[in-house]
Amino acid sequence: MKQNDFKKNVLNLIYLLSCAVNNKNPDKKLCSEMNIEEIYNLSRLHSLTTCTAYALEKIMPLPKSFHQGRSKAIGKQVMYEIEREKVFYALEANGIWYVPLKGIIIKNYYPKPTMREMSDNDILFDSSKTAELKRLMEELDFSCISYGRGHHDVFKKPPFINFEMHTSLFNKKTRPDFYEYFKDINDRLIRCDNKKSEYRFSDEDFYIFHICHLYKHYSASGIGLRSLLDVYVFLQNHLDSLDLAYLKREFKKLNLDDFEVHIRNLSKKAFSQQELSEKENEEILFFAE
Repeated sequence: MKQNDFKKNVLNLIYLLSCAVNNKNPDKKLCSEMNIEEIYNLSRLHSLTTCTAYALEKIMPLPKSFHQGRSKAIGKQVMYEIEREKVFYALEANGIWYVPLKGIIIKNYYPKPTMREMSDNDILFDSSKTAELKRLMEELDFSCISYGRGHHDVFKKPPFINFEMHTSLFNKKTRPDFYEYFKDINDRLIRCDNKKSEYRFSDEDFYIFHICHLYKHYSASGIGLRSLLDVYVFLQNHLDSLDLAYLKREFKKLNLDDFEVHIRNLSKKAFSQQELSEKENEEILFFAE
């Protein structure tokens, strides 16, 4: 595909995503000029098929590719919900504290949770209980794929269920700075209502973790459009209530203060349909490649 065509498809996808998360009808004329199948391929690559489909169906019969892709993604999400509840029940019953991470939480901030696709489930848990956790997961018919090799153990169940059970939020060897910052996160966790063992981040700490995770991929092998959309959706829900002074102070500790401002502004401009500069367009393409 030519670079100009790729850029056009990326910007069209950004436009459709912005319509979806802001509950706006896309422009029919503009959509009629789009290469819908190429946009489908791009959205599938970035796990954004479902979100894009919600925008398109407002103005046209949903193309077969999007209809099938969304149905498959929603079915996958339902299966994750079922398996996750089993895991949570086992953790609660055995008194192992845990914290749902990433997409498990961020999906609830989208206009419809099904808009946010997931390829795995990430859960932080009590690192002193790894052997017990392994036993519980195997009792739930998960196969242990990786155990004790890094900062998370991996468990899978056919046909596609993948759980990454984290003993820490970052790898001590590859990201020692982030590891040190989050190693005492337990002191800042909040127990969830009506739960004995489930905990959550404050909104501020959830956002800090998300930006750190985003930066880890951004500075290494690159990262997709979904993470940028997650930033926009989260801030649309929380910006008015966040402790901005705390965030500024903590991001400075992490040497991410400039990066966070950049990502926040880029996500806002991209998904609120503001005109992007040439440099910002290049940045969007970096996320999309």
